[in-house]
Amino acid sequence: MYIYNKDGIMITGPITDKENNLNRIWGSDIYKGNEVTIEVKVPFASKDKLKLIIGNITYRYKEVYGFGQSSACNINILCPLGTGGEQERNSAALILNASSTALFALGALINNTCNINFPYFLTADHCFTGQDVAGWKFVFQRWSATCSPNQDIASNYLFNGATPRANSAATDFALILLNQTPEPSTKITYAEWSRETTGKQSTTIIHHPAGDVMKISRDDNAPNFFTTSNGAQCWQLGLDQGATNGGSSGSPYFDQNHRIIGQHLGQMDLVLMNV
Repeated sequence: MYIYNKDGIMITGPITDKENNLNRIWGSDIYKGNEVTIEVKVPFASKDKLKLIIGNITYRYKEVYGFGQSSACNINILCPLGTGGEQERNSAALILNASSTALFALGALINNTCNINFPYFLTADHCFTGQDVAGWKFVFQRWSATCSPNQDIASNYLFNGATPRANSAATDFALILLNQTPEPSTKITYAEWSRETTGKQSTTIIHHPAGDVMKISRDDNAPNFFTTSNGAQCWQLGLDQGATNGGSSGSPYFDQNHRIIGQHLGQMDLVLMNV
């Protein structure tokens, strides 16, 4: 199944039966314009087995997402600064609520020590607390097709729902498991990670500030490692390129070896990953 708006600027798909769930509910993105197309292809012999019910439609009269709303100093992920960051950008996703009308945070698919590629997703606890992750939506590859001018997204992959696995308010991390495992054809990746507290030379942030298309920011110097009064271990950055805005919470921070070292808390502070 593919869903797209009239001018083809927003496209979601392919959506397969593997993205179905026990609740048999799948929520889409919200598409710009007053016309949308749902295209379904099935083998001829299976067409009578298709059951597709449109349970509700949401219509918005103004911009829902934050395209163009992040600060001017933010840098598109496909700009030269993002060269060599394909692994990182393909692991990161924007989180939306069940109705696709609110921006929660960011996060990234993260590998496990067995390299089995379970769809574990790392984000911030302050985004997770009190929320029903079963209704969350995870939008991958929402980026501008060009560095400049800034363009709205052309296509993306969207996955519905997750299950909590671990979280901590003290260190502001949440680890959840996506209900669906992305197919290799999507080119969605699983980020590597490191708990080492030494040898860091630079830090790169992949995020959707203010809900905008994917951006990249970087501290060209070694991050400052310290322990807070409540015992949480943190990194503190001073960005040289780009910025962060509201909505950057939970964004993965990568060291010079392309490994996650933690998730964004705010005020340029980063809680050290301890999962």
